[in-house]
Amino acid sequence: MSILNSFFRLFSLLLIAFCPILTLAEVSWLYSGNQIIEQNVEEGARGWIFTVKSSGSGLLQCTAIAQVGTNVTGAATSQRLIDLNASIKNSSGVEYKINQIATGLFKNNKTLDTIILPSALVAIPESAFRADSGGSSLKCIIITGNKIGSIGTFAFYKNTSITNIIGVINGLTSIGDGAFHGCSNLKGPIIINSPSLSFQGSKYGIFQSCSSLEGFIVNGDVVGALPSNLFHLCSKLKTVQLSSNPTNLITSLGSAAFYGCSSLTDFSPMVFSKASVINDAAFTSCSKLKGDFVFQAPTLTINTSKNTYGAFSGCASITSFKVEGTLINTLPKKLFHSCSSLKSIQVSGSDVSPITDIDTTAVYGCTSLTNFSPMVFNSLISVGDQAFDSTPNLKGDFVIDHTNPVRFGKEALGYPGCSFDSVFIKAPVSAIGDFFLAKSPTLKNCHFGSTIASPNKYFLYDIKTLNVVTIPYRPASFGENSFGDTGTRQMVIRISKHDSNGWLKDGMHTPRKNFSQAINNEWLNLSEGTKVARGWDKMRFPIGTSLGLSTVQWLVTIPEKGTLITTR
Repeated sequence: MSILNSFFRLFSLLLIAFCPILTLAEVSWLYSGNQIIEQNVEEGARGWIFTVKSSGSGLLQCTAIAQVGTNVTGAATSQRLIDLNASIKNSSGVEYKINQIATGLFKNNKTLDTIILPSALVAIPESAFRADSGGSSLKCIIITGNKIGSIGTFAFYKNTSITNIIGVINGLTSIGDGAFHGCSNLKGPIIINSPSLSFQGSKYGIFQSCSSLEGFIVNGDVVGALPSNLFHLCSKLKTVQLSSNPTNLITSLGSAAFYGCSSLTDFSPMVFSKASVINDAAFTSCSKLKGDFVFQAPTLTINTSKNTYGAFSGCASITSFKVEGTLINTLPKKLFHSCSSLKSIQVSGSDVSPITDIDTTAVYGCTSLTNFSPMVFNSLISVGDQAFDSTPNLKGDFVIDHTNPVRFGKEALGYPGCSFDSVFIKAPVSAIGDFFLAKSPTLKNCHFGSTIASPNKYFLYDIKTLNVVTIPYRPASFGENSFGDTGTRQMVIRISKHDSNGWLKDGMHTPRKNFSQAINNEWLNLSEGTKVARGWDKMRFPIGTSLGLSTVQWLVTIPEKGTLITTR
Protein backbone atom coordinates (compact mmCIF):
# COMPACT_ATOMS: atom_id res chain seq x y z
CA MET A 1 0.00 0.00 0.00
CA SER A 2 1.44 3.41 -0.99
CA ILE A 3 2.30 6.08 1.58
CA LEU A 4 -0.45 8.30 0.15
CA ASN A 5 -3.03 5.55 0.45
CA SER A 6 -1.92 4.81 4.00
CA PHE A 7 -2.24 8.50 4.85
CA PHE A 8 -5.78 8.76 3.51
CA ARG A 9 -6.83 5.52 5.23
CA LEU A 10 -5.52 6.86 8.54
CA PHE A 11 -7.07 10.28 7.86
CA SER A 12 -10.44 8.73 7.10
CA LEU A 13 -10.43 7.07 10.49
CA LEU A 14 -9.79 10.45 12.10
CA LEU A 15 -12.95 11.84 10.50
CA ILE A 16 -15.13 10.27 13.17
CA ALA A 17 -15.75 13.72 14.63
CA PHE A 18 -17.25 14.77 11.30
CA CYS A 19 -18.81 11.53 10.13
CA PRO A 20 -19.72 9.18 13.00
CA ILE A 21 -18.92 5.65 11.80
CA LEU A 22 -17.93 2.35 13.38
CA THR A 23 -14.25 1.56 13.84
CA LEU A 24 -13.12 -0.28 10.73
CA ALA A 25 -10.90 -3.25 10.21
CA GLU A 26 -8.52 -3.43 7.25
CA VAL A 27 -10.64 -3.61 4.08
CA SER A 28 -9.90 -5.45 0.87
CA TRP A 29 -11.91 -6.49 -2.16
CA LEU A 30 -12.22 -9.79 -4.02
CA TYR A 31 -12.81 -9.69 -7.78
CA SER A 32 -14.73 -12.68 -9.08
CA GLY A 33 -14.74 -11.72 -12.74
CA ASN A 34 -18.07 -9.91 -12.73
CA GLN A 35 -18.36 -8.69 -9.15
CA ILE A 36 -16.25 -6.95 -6.52
CA ILE A 37 -17.11 -8.12 -3.02
CA GLU A 38 -15.89 -6.26 0.04
CA GLN A 39 -13.92 -8.43 2.49
CA ASN A 40 -13.00 -8.28 6.16
CA VAL A 41 -15.68 -5.81 7.23
CA GLU A 42 -16.55 -5.48 10.89
CA GLU A 43 -19.32 -7.54 12.39
CA GLY A 44 -22.77 -6.05 11.93
CA ALA A 45 -21.72 -3.82 9.05
CA ARG A 46 -22.87 -4.02 5.48
CA GLY A 47 -20.79 -5.78 2.87
CA TRP A 48 -20.85 -4.05 -0.51
CA ILE A 49 -21.11 -5.80 -3.84
CA PHE A 50 -20.34 -4.04 -7.14
CA THR A 51 -21.00 -5.37 -10.59
CA VAL A 52 -18.22 -4.36 -12.96
CA LYS A 53 -16.98 -4.51 -16.49
CA SER A 54 -13.43 -4.57 -17.76
CA SER A 55 -12.07 -1.47 -19.41
CA GLY A 56 -8.63 -2.69 -20.34
CA SER A 57 -5.18 -2.68 -18.80
CA GLY A 58 -6.45 -4.22 -15.63
CA LEU A 59 -8.78 -1.30 -14.86
CA LEU A 60 -12.38 -1.76 -13.80
CA GLN A 61 -15.57 0.29 -14.09
CA CYS A 62 -18.21 0.06 -11.38
CA THR A 63 -21.61 -0.09 -13.07
CA ALA A 64 -23.97 -1.02 -10.22
CA ILE A 65 -23.94 -1.44 -6.47
CA ALA A 66 -25.92 -3.76 -4.24
CA GLN A 67 -26.82 -2.20 -0.90
CA VAL A 68 -28.72 -5.14 0.54
CA GLY A 69 -26.23 -7.95 1.03
CA THR A 70 -23.97 -8.69 3.98
CA ASN A 71 -21.09 -11.14 4.25
CA VAL A 72 -20.96 -11.22 8.03
CA THR A 73 -23.29 -12.37 10.73
CA GLY A 74 -25.51 -9.72 12.19
CA ALA A 75 -27.93 -6.98 11.13
CA ALA A 76 -26.69 -4.55 8.46
CA THR A 77 -27.79 -1.38 10.20
CA SER A 78 -24.72 0.86 10.59
CA GLN A 79 -23.91 3.82 8.42
CA ARG A 80 -20.25 3.57 7.50
CA LEU A 81 -17.29 4.31 5.29
CA ILE A 82 -16.65 2.63 1.97
CA ASP A 83 -13.09 2.55 0.65
CA LEU A 84 -13.03 2.34 -3.13
CA ASN A 85 -9.26 2.72 -3.10
CA ALA A 86 -8.66 -0.47 -1.12
CA SER A 87 -6.75 -3.33 -2.72
CA ILE A 88 -8.74 -5.38 -5.27
CA LYS A 89 -7.40 -8.82 -6.17
CA ASN A 90 -8.80 -11.81 -7.97
CA SER A 91 -8.42 -15.39 -6.79
CA SER A 92 -5.04 -15.59 -8.55
CA GLY A 93 -3.72 -12.53 -6.70
CA VAL A 94 -3.78 -10.16 -9.70
CA GLU A 95 -4.48 -6.58 -8.54
CA TYR A 96 -7.02 -4.25 -10.19
CA LYS A 97 -8.00 -0.58 -9.83
CA ILE A 98 -11.36 1.15 -10.21
CA ASN A 99 -11.04 4.05 -12.66
CA GLN A 100 -14.71 4.83 -13.33
CA ILE A 101 -17.99 4.83 -11.47
CA ALA A 102 -21.40 4.80 -13.10
CA THR A 103 -23.77 7.74 -13.47
CA GLY A 104 -25.92 8.14 -10.37
CA LEU A 105 -24.11 5.31 -8.56
CA PHE A 106 -24.60 6.73 -5.04
CA LYS A 107 -27.65 8.89 -5.78
CA ASN A 108 -29.94 9.24 -2.74
CA ASN A 109 -27.73 6.85 -0.77
CA LYS A 110 -28.78 6.66 2.88
CA THR A 111 -26.37 4.01 4.18
CA LEU A 112 -22.99 5.75 3.82
CA ASP A 113 -21.24 8.47 5.77
CA THR A 114 -17.88 8.60 4.03
CA ILE A 115 -16.52 7.50 0.66
CA ILE A 116 -12.83 7.24 -0.19
CA LEU A 117 -12.60 7.65 -3.95
CA PRO A 118 -10.20 5.43 -5.91
CA SER A 119 -6.85 6.95 -6.86
CA ALA A 120 -7.35 5.87 -10.50
CA LEU A 121 -10.73 7.61 -10.82
CA VAL A 122 -10.83 9.77 -13.98
CA ALA A 123 -14.21 11.52 -13.47
CA ILE A 124 -17.01 12.08 -10.99
CA PRO A 125 -19.98 11.39 -13.25
CA GLU A 126 -23.39 12.98 -13.54
CA SER A 127 -25.59 12.68 -10.44
CA ALA A 128 -23.04 10.42 -8.74
CA PHE A 129 -23.81 11.73 -5.24
CA ARG A 130 -27.02 13.57 -5.97
CA ALA A 131 -29.72 13.74 -3.32
CA ASP A 132 -33.30 14.44 -4.29
CA SER A 133 -36.22 14.99 -1.94
CA GLY A 134 -35.45 11.78 -0.04
CA GLY A 135 -32.05 13.13 1.04
CA SER A 136 -28.76 11.41 1.70
CA SER A 137 -26.62 10.35 4.67
CA LEU A 138 -23.27 11.07 2.96
CA LYS A 139 -21.11 13.54 4.88
CA CYS A 140 -17.54 13.19 3.63
CA ILE A 141 -15.79 12.55 0.32
CA ILE A 142 -12.04 11.82 0.44
CA ILE A 143 -10.08 12.54 -2.74
CA THR A 144 -7.10 10.33 -3.58
CA GLY A 145 -4.96 10.32 -6.69
CA ASN A 146 -4.63 13.04 -9.32
CA LYS A 147 -6.63 11.83 -12.32
CA ILE A 148 -10.12 13.31 -11.79
CA GLY A 149 -10.57 15.36 -14.97
CA SER A 150 -14.23 16.34 -14.64
CA ILE A 151 -17.10 16.66 -12.18
CA GLY A 152 -20.35 15.98 -13.99
CA THR A 153 -23.69 17.76 -14.08
CA PHE A 154 -25.61 17.46 -10.78
CA ALA A 155 -22.78 15.35 -9.30
CA PHE A 156 -23.61 16.50 -5.73
CA TYR A 157 -26.87 18.31 -6.50
CA LYS A 158 -28.85 19.22 -3.35
CA ASN A 159 -26.86 16.85 -1.17
CA THR A 160 -27.45 18.81 2.02
CA SER A 161 -25.80 16.20 4.26
CA ILE A 162 -22.31 16.49 2.79
CA THR A 163 -20.02 18.72 4.88
CA ASN A 164 -16.49 18.05 3.62
CA ILE A 165 -14.58 17.21 0.49
CA ILE A 166 -11.15 16.27 1.80
CA GLY A 167 -8.07 16.58 -0.38
CA VAL A 168 -6.84 18.66 -3.29
CA ILE A 169 -8.43 17.90 -6.66
CA ASN A 170 -5.55 17.67 -9.11
CA GLY A 171 -5.88 18.05 -12.88
CA LEU A 172 -9.58 18.94 -12.95
CA THR A 173 -10.56 20.56 -16.27
CA SER A 174 -14.34 21.03 -16.01
CA ILE A 175 -17.23 21.25 -13.53
CA GLY A 176 -20.74 20.62 -14.82
CA ASP A 177 -23.90 22.66 -14.36
CA GLY A 178 -25.52 22.31 -10.93
CA ALA A 179 -22.67 20.09 -9.71
CA PHE A 180 -22.81 21.40 -6.12
CA HIS A 181 -26.08 23.32 -6.30
CA GLY A 182 -27.83 23.39 -2.94
CA CYS A 183 -25.05 21.68 -0.92
CA SER A 184 -25.90 23.99 1.95
CA ASN A 185 -23.66 22.32 4.57
CA LEU A 186 -20.53 21.90 2.42
CA LYS A 187 -17.82 23.97 4.12
CA GLY A 188 -14.62 23.61 2.17
CA PRO A 189 -12.48 25.26 1.14
CA ILE A 190 -12.47 23.49 -2.21
CA ILE A 191 -8.91 23.45 -3.56
CA ILE A 192 -8.19 22.62 -7.20
CA ASN A 193 -4.83 22.32 -8.93
CA SER A 194 -5.52 22.83 -12.62
CA PRO A 195 -3.72 24.59 -15.48
CA SER A 196 -7.07 25.16 -17.19
CA LEU A 197 -10.42 24.81 -15.40
CA SER A 198 -13.74 25.67 -17.06
CA PHE A 199 -17.31 25.81 -15.80
CA GLN A 200 -20.04 24.20 -17.90
CA GLY A 201 -23.65 25.35 -18.16
CA SER A 202 -25.43 28.26 -16.53
CA LYS A 203 -28.99 27.26 -15.69
CA TYR A 204 -28.70 25.84 -12.17
CA GLY A 205 -25.66 27.55 -10.63
CA ILE A 206 -22.71 25.25 -9.96
CA PHE A 207 -22.27 26.31 -6.31
CA GLN A 208 -25.57 28.16 -5.90
CA SER A 209 -26.90 28.19 -2.33
CA CYS A 210 -23.77 26.54 -0.90
CA SER A 211 -24.43 28.75 2.09
CA SER A 212 -21.69 27.21 4.29
CA LEU A 213 -18.89 27.17 1.70
CA GLU A 214 -15.98 29.30 2.88
CA GLY A 215 -13.44 29.11 0.08
CA PHE A 216 -12.78 28.20 -3.55
CA ILE A 217 -9.13 28.19 -4.61
CA VAL A 218 -7.71 27.37 -8.04
CA ASN A 219 -3.96 26.96 -8.35
CA GLY A 220 -3.69 27.50 -12.09
CA ASP A 221 -6.30 29.26 -14.20
CA VAL A 222 -10.06 29.35 -14.57
CA VAL A 223 -10.72 29.97 -18.27
CA GLY A 224 -13.81 30.94 -20.25
CA ALA A 225 -17.09 32.19 -18.81
CA LEU A 226 -18.10 32.40 -15.19
CA PRO A 227 -21.67 31.11 -15.61
CA SER A 228 -24.81 32.63 -14.16
CA ASN A 229 -25.47 31.98 -10.46
CA LEU A 230 -22.05 30.37 -10.04
CA PHE A 231 -21.75 31.26 -6.31
CA HIS A 232 -25.21 32.79 -5.93
CA LEU A 233 -26.13 33.20 -2.24
CA CYS A 234 -22.92 31.67 -0.92
CA SER A 235 -23.25 33.92 2.10
CA LYS A 236 -20.22 32.55 4.04
CA LEU A 237 -17.84 32.49 1.08
CA LYS A 238 -14.79 34.49 2.16
CA THR A 239 -12.08 33.59 -0.35
CA VAL A 240 -12.16 33.07 -4.10
CA GLN A 241 -8.97 32.58 -6.11
CA LEU A 242 -9.56 32.17 -9.83
CA SER A 243 -5.91 32.07 -10.81
CA SER A 244 -2.50 31.81 -9.22
CA ASN A 245 -1.33 34.36 -11.81
CA PRO A 246 -1.58 38.18 -11.51
CA THR A 247 -4.37 38.31 -14.12
CA ASN A 248 -7.22 35.94 -14.86
CA LEU A 249 -8.48 34.49 -18.13
CA ILE A 250 -12.21 34.82 -17.55
CA THR A 251 -14.06 35.90 -20.72
CA SER A 252 -17.36 36.95 -19.14
CA LEU A 253 -18.98 37.38 -15.73
CA GLY A 254 -22.38 35.72 -15.56
CA SER A 255 -25.61 37.08 -14.11
CA ALA A 256 -25.64 36.85 -10.30
CA ALA A 257 -22.35 34.94 -10.37
CA PHE A 258 -21.45 36.24 -6.88
CA TYR A 259 -24.81 37.71 -5.92
CA GLY A 260 -25.27 37.82 -2.16
CA CYS A 261 -21.72 36.74 -1.26
CA SER A 262 -21.87 39.09 1.70
CA SER A 263 -18.79 37.62 3.45
CA LEU A 264 -16.50 37.75 0.41
CA THR A 265 -13.39 39.72 1.36
CA ASP A 266 -10.61 38.14 -0.68
CA PHE A 267 -11.15 37.88 -4.45
CA SER A 268 -8.16 37.34 -6.72
CA PRO A 269 -7.02 38.27 -9.17
CA MET A 270 -9.17 41.35 -9.79
CA VAL A 271 -7.33 42.10 -13.04
CA PHE A 272 -9.25 40.58 -15.96
CA SER A 273 -7.13 40.25 -19.08
CA LYS A 274 -9.87 38.87 -21.36
CA ALA A 275 -13.33 39.61 -19.90
CA SER A 276 -15.46 41.54 -22.41
CA VAL A 277 -18.90 41.13 -20.79
CA ILE A 278 -20.24 41.73 -17.28
CA ASN A 279 -23.81 40.63 -16.74
CA ASP A 280 -26.32 42.03 -14.27
CA ALA A 281 -25.94 41.32 -10.54
CA ALA A 282 -22.50 39.77 -11.03
CA PHE A 283 -21.29 41.11 -7.65
CA THR A 284 -24.47 42.56 -6.15
CA SER A 285 -24.35 42.90 -2.35
CA CYS A 286 -20.72 41.81 -2.02
CA SER A 287 -20.48 44.48 0.66
CA LYS A 288 -17.13 43.39 2.15
CA LEU A 289 -15.26 42.86 -1.12
CA LYS A 290 -12.26 45.19 -1.20
CA GLY A 291 -9.85 46.18 -3.92
CA ASP A 292 -9.59 47.54 -7.45
CA PHE A 293 -11.22 45.99 -10.51
CA VAL A 294 -9.25 46.26 -13.77
CA PHE A 295 -10.51 45.15 -17.22
CA GLN A 296 -7.96 44.98 -20.04
CA ALA A 297 -9.96 43.68 -23.03
CA PRO A 298 -10.32 46.07 -26.03
CA THR A 299 -14.04 46.51 -25.31
CA LEU A 300 -16.27 45.86 -22.31
CA THR A 301 -20.06 45.65 -22.25
CA ILE A 302 -22.14 45.67 -19.07
CA ASN A 303 -25.54 44.08 -19.63
CA THR A 304 -28.87 44.52 -17.87
CA SER A 305 -31.70 42.14 -17.01
CA LYS A 306 -35.47 42.42 -16.80
CA ASN A 307 -35.29 43.35 -13.12
CA THR A 308 -32.00 45.19 -12.91
CA TYR A 309 -29.98 44.66 -9.74
CA GLY A 310 -26.76 46.44 -10.71
CA ALA A 311 -23.59 44.47 -11.39
CA PHE A 312 -21.69 46.06 -8.47
CA SER A 313 -24.61 47.49 -6.50
CA GLY A 314 -23.95 47.42 -2.78
CA CYS A 315 -20.21 46.75 -3.16
CA ALA A 316 -19.54 49.24 -0.39
CA SER A 317 -15.83 48.39 -0.01
CA ILE A 318 -14.42 48.36 -3.57
CA THR A 319 -12.16 51.35 -4.23
CA SER A 320 -11.81 51.65 -8.01
CA PHE A 321 -13.09 50.36 -11.35
CA LYS A 322 -10.82 50.72 -14.38
CA VAL A 323 -11.38 49.85 -18.04
CA GLU A 324 -8.12 50.03 -19.97
CA GLY A 325 -9.88 49.41 -23.28
CA THR A 326 -13.30 51.03 -23.75
CA LEU A 327 -16.62 50.48 -22.04
CA ILE A 328 -19.30 50.68 -24.74
CA ASN A 329 -23.06 51.21 -24.84
CA THR A 330 -24.53 51.82 -21.40
CA LEU A 331 -23.71 52.33 -17.77
CA PRO A 332 -26.75 50.34 -16.60
CA LYS A 333 -29.24 51.10 -13.87
CA LYS A 334 -27.84 50.70 -10.33
CA LEU A 335 -24.42 49.70 -11.71
CA PHE A 336 -22.44 51.22 -8.82
CA HIS A 337 -25.39 52.02 -6.56
CA SER A 338 -24.22 52.64 -2.96
CA CYS A 339 -20.56 51.87 -3.66
CA SER A 340 -19.67 54.27 -0.89
CA SER A 341 -15.88 53.59 -0.88
CA LEU A 342 -15.50 53.82 -4.65
CA LYS A 343 -13.08 56.66 -5.42
CA SER A 344 -12.38 56.30 -9.14
CA ILE A 345 -14.25 55.06 -12.22
CA GLN A 346 -12.38 54.94 -15.52
CA VAL A 347 -14.51 53.80 -18.45
CA SER A 348 -12.00 54.20 -21.28
CA GLY A 349 -8.29 54.34 -21.90
CA SER A 350 -8.85 57.15 -24.42
CA ASP A 351 -9.68 60.82 -23.83
CA VAL A 352 -13.30 60.46 -25.01
CA SER A 353 -16.04 58.05 -23.89
CA PRO A 354 -18.42 56.46 -26.44
CA ILE A 355 -21.01 55.58 -23.77
CA THR A 356 -24.53 56.25 -25.08
CA ASP A 357 -26.53 56.06 -21.83
CA ILE A 358 -25.91 56.57 -18.15
CA ASP A 359 -29.00 54.95 -16.70
CA THR A 360 -31.06 55.68 -13.60
CA THR A 361 -29.03 55.59 -10.34
CA ALA A 362 -26.00 54.17 -12.18
CA VAL A 363 -23.55 55.97 -9.88
CA TYR A 364 -25.98 56.80 -7.07
CA GLY A 365 -24.58 57.06 -3.55
CA CYS A 366 -20.89 56.87 -4.47
CA THR A 367 -20.07 59.37 -1.75
CA SER A 368 -16.26 58.90 -2.02
CA LEU A 369 -16.12 59.22 -5.81
CA THR A 370 -13.79 62.01 -6.90
CA ASN A 371 -12.79 60.86 -10.38
CA PHE A 372 -14.87 59.72 -13.35
CA SER A 373 -12.87 59.57 -16.58
CA PRO A 374 -13.06 60.43 -19.30
CA MET A 375 -15.89 62.90 -18.75
CA VAL A 376 -15.91 64.02 -22.37
CA PHE A 377 -18.69 62.10 -24.15
CA ASN A 378 -19.06 61.90 -27.93
CA SER A 379 -22.19 59.69 -28.02
CA LEU A 380 -24.09 60.25 -24.78
CA ILE A 381 -27.81 60.78 -25.42
CA SER A 382 -29.35 60.07 -22.01
CA VAL A 383 -28.52 60.64 -18.35
CA GLY A 384 -31.25 58.99 -16.26
CA ASP A 385 -32.96 59.97 -13.04
CA GLN A 386 -30.49 60.34 -10.16
CA ALA A 387 -27.70 58.88 -12.27
CA PHE A 388 -25.06 60.81 -10.31
CA ASP A 389 -27.16 61.65 -7.26
CA SER A 390 -25.40 61.64 -3.88
CA THR A 391 -21.94 61.83 -5.44
CA PRO A 392 -21.08 65.28 -4.04
CA ASN A 393 -17.29 64.91 -4.38
CA LEU A 394 -17.13 64.09 -8.09
CA LYS A 395 -14.85 66.70 -9.66
CA GLY A 396 -13.90 67.95 -13.13
CA ASP A 397 -15.63 69.23 -16.26
CA PHE A 398 -18.67 67.41 -17.64
CA VAL A 399 -18.66 67.72 -21.46
CA ILE A 400 -21.05 66.38 -24.11
CA ASP A 401 -19.33 67.00 -27.43
CA HIS A 402 -21.71 65.96 -30.22
CA THR A 403 -24.84 67.30 -31.96
CA ASN A 404 -27.43 64.55 -31.37
CA PRO A 405 -30.25 65.29 -28.87
CA VAL A 406 -29.60 64.42 -25.25
CA ARG A 407 -31.99 64.18 -22.30
CA PHE A 408 -31.46 64.63 -18.56
CA GLY A 409 -33.72 62.99 -15.97
CA LYS A 410 -34.60 64.21 -12.50
CA GLU A 411 -31.49 64.98 -10.41
CA ALA A 412 -29.43 63.44 -13.22
CA LEU A 413 -26.26 65.24 -12.12
CA GLY A 414 -27.10 65.07 -8.46
CA TYR A 415 -28.97 66.97 -5.78
CA PRO A 416 -26.91 68.46 -4.31
CA GLY A 417 -25.03 68.47 -7.57
CA CYS A 418 -21.58 67.05 -8.16
CA SER A 419 -18.47 69.17 -7.58
CA PHE A 420 -18.04 70.00 -11.26
CA ASP A 421 -16.11 73.12 -12.28
CA SER A 422 -18.02 73.47 -15.53
CA VAL A 423 -20.68 71.76 -17.61
CA PHE A 424 -20.56 72.11 -21.41
CA ILE A 425 -23.36 70.57 -23.46
CA LYS A 426 -22.92 71.07 -27.18
CA ALA A 427 -25.91 68.88 -28.13
CA PRO A 428 -29.52 70.07 -28.23
CA VAL A 429 -31.27 69.09 -25.01
CA SER A 430 -34.63 67.38 -25.47
CA ALA A 431 -35.57 67.19 -21.76
CA ILE A 432 -34.31 68.58 -18.45
CA GLY A 433 -35.72 67.06 -15.28
CA ASP A 434 -36.09 68.64 -11.85
CA PHE A 435 -33.06 69.91 -9.90
CA PHE A 436 -30.66 70.08 -12.82
CA LEU A 437 -27.29 70.86 -11.17
CA ALA A 438 -29.15 72.35 -8.21
CA LYS A 439 -26.96 73.14 -5.19
CA SER A 440 -23.77 72.28 -7.06
CA PRO A 441 -21.06 73.38 -4.60
CA THR A 442 -18.28 74.39 -7.03
CA LEU A 443 -19.89 74.97 -10.44
CA LYS A 444 -18.52 78.08 -12.14
CA ASN A 445 -19.71 77.80 -15.74
CA CYS A 446 -22.67 76.15 -17.47
CA HIS A 447 -22.82 76.36 -21.25
CA PHE A 448 -25.50 75.05 -23.59
CA GLY A 449 -24.40 75.10 -27.21
CA SER A 450 -27.77 74.49 -28.82
CA THR A 451 -31.51 74.55 -28.10
CA ILE A 452 -32.86 73.32 -24.81
CA ALA A 453 -36.29 72.12 -23.80
CA SER A 454 -38.05 74.06 -21.07
CA PRO A 455 -36.30 73.10 -17.83
CA ASN A 456 -38.33 71.70 -14.97
CA LYS A 457 -38.32 73.21 -11.49
CA TYR A 458 -35.16 74.15 -9.59
CA PHE A 459 -33.05 74.49 -12.73
CA LEU A 460 -29.57 75.77 -11.69
CA TYR A 461 -30.94 76.46 -8.23
CA ASP A 462 -28.83 77.73 -5.31
CA ILE A 463 -25.36 77.70 -6.89
CA LYS A 464 -23.22 80.26 -5.07
CA THR A 465 -20.12 79.84 -7.22
CA LEU A 466 -21.72 80.16 -10.67
CA ASN A 467 -20.09 82.79 -12.89
CA VAL A 468 -21.52 82.30 -16.37
CA VAL A 469 -24.59 80.59 -17.82
CA THR A 470 -24.97 80.54 -21.58
CA ILE A 471 -28.16 79.48 -23.36
CA PRO A 472 -28.14 80.28 -27.10
CA TYR A 473 -31.90 80.08 -27.64
CA ARG A 474 -34.45 81.06 -25.06
CA PRO A 475 -36.67 78.09 -24.07
CA ALA A 476 -40.43 78.58 -23.91
CA SER A 477 -40.39 78.66 -20.11
CA PHE A 478 -38.42 77.95 -16.96
CA GLY A 479 -39.76 75.85 -14.11
CA GLU A 480 -40.47 77.00 -10.59
CA ASN A 481 -37.46 78.34 -8.68
CA SER A 482 -35.15 78.15 -11.70
CA PHE A 483 -31.98 80.18 -10.96
CA GLY A 484 -33.25 80.72 -7.41
CA ASP A 485 -30.64 81.80 -4.85
CA THR A 486 -27.80 81.70 -7.34
CA GLY A 487 -24.65 83.76 -7.23
CA THR A 488 -24.32 84.15 -10.97
CA ARG A 489 -22.10 86.94 -12.24
CA GLN A 490 -23.41 86.72 -15.75
CA MET A 491 -26.22 84.93 -17.54
CA VAL A 492 -26.48 85.06 -21.31
CA ILE A 493 -29.69 83.92 -22.99
CA ARG A 494 -29.47 84.59 -26.69
CA ILE A 495 -31.96 84.29 -29.54
CA SER A 496 -31.72 83.19 -33.13
CA LYS A 497 -31.39 86.78 -34.42
CA HIS A 498 -27.74 87.36 -33.59
CA ASP A 499 -24.71 88.46 -35.50
CA SER A 500 -21.62 86.42 -36.33
CA ASN A 501 -20.24 87.07 -32.86
CA GLY A 502 -23.34 85.71 -31.20
CA TRP A 503 -24.72 89.09 -30.12
CA LEU A 504 -28.11 90.59 -30.89
CA LYS A 505 -28.39 92.64 -34.02
CA ASP A 506 -28.78 96.39 -33.78
CA GLY A 507 -32.15 97.48 -32.43
CA MET A 508 -32.54 94.31 -30.35
CA HIS A 509 -30.69 95.53 -27.27
CA THR A 510 -30.60 98.38 -24.78
CA PRO A 511 -27.66 100.80 -25.18
CA ARG A 512 -25.14 100.81 -22.35
CA LYS A 513 -26.22 104.27 -21.27
CA ASN A 514 -29.48 102.74 -20.00
CA PHE A 515 -27.67 100.57 -17.41
CA SER A 516 -27.62 101.69 -13.82
CA GLN A 517 -24.72 103.92 -12.81
CA ALA A 518 -23.32 101.20 -10.51
CA ILE A 519 -23.13 98.69 -13.36
CA ASN A 520 -21.56 101.28 -15.65
CA ASN A 521 -18.96 102.05 -12.99
CA GLU A 522 -18.16 98.35 -12.61
CA TRP A 523 -17.82 98.02 -16.36
CA LEU A 524 -15.46 100.97 -16.57
CA ASN A 525 -13.24 99.58 -13.82
CA LEU A 526 -12.74 96.21 -15.52
CA SER A 527 -9.56 95.61 -17.48
CA GLU A 528 -9.90 94.57 -21.09
CA GLY A 529 -8.50 91.12 -20.25
CA THR A 530 -11.09 90.62 -17.51
CA LYS A 531 -13.88 91.70 -19.83
CA VAL A 532 -12.81 89.15 -22.42
CA ALA A 533 -12.33 86.42 -19.79
CA ARG A 534 -15.85 87.00 -18.51
CA GLY A 535 -17.29 87.21 -21.98
CA TRP A 536 -18.12 90.84 -21.29
CA ASP A 537 -16.24 92.36 -24.22
CA LYS A 538 -19.57 93.83 -25.27
CA MET A 539 -22.36 94.87 -22.95
CA ARG A 540 -25.86 94.36 -24.23
CA PHE A 541 -29.16 94.36 -22.40
CA PRO A 542 -32.71 93.72 -23.63
CA ILE A 543 -35.06 96.56 -24.44
CA GLY A 544 -37.68 97.30 -21.79
CA THR A 545 -35.99 95.67 -18.79
CA SER A 546 -33.77 97.03 -16.07
CA LEU A 547 -31.12 95.67 -13.73
CA GLY A 548 -30.65 98.09 -10.89
CA LEU A 549 -28.07 95.75 -9.34
CA SER A 550 -24.66 96.85 -8.14
CA THR A 551 -23.01 93.59 -7.02
CA VAL A 552 -24.39 91.05 -9.48
CA GLN A 553 -24.55 91.58 -13.21
CA TRP A 554 -26.90 89.62 -15.43
CA LEU A 555 -26.25 90.01 -19.11
CA VAL A 556 -29.61 88.77 -20.43
CA THR A 557 -30.78 88.91 -24.02
CA ILE A 558 -34.33 87.80 -24.69
CA PRO A 559 -36.37 87.98 -27.88
CA GLU A 560 -39.26 90.30 -27.18
CA LYS A 561 -39.53 93.83 -25.84
CA GLY A 562 -40.81 93.87 -22.29
CA THR A 563 -40.25 90.14 -21.66
CA LEU A 564 -38.95 89.42 -18.17
CA ILE A 565 -37.19 86.38 -16.74
CA THR A 566 -37.70 85.39 -13.12
CA THR A 567 -34.39 84.84 -11.37
CA ARG A 568 -35.62 83.91 -7.94
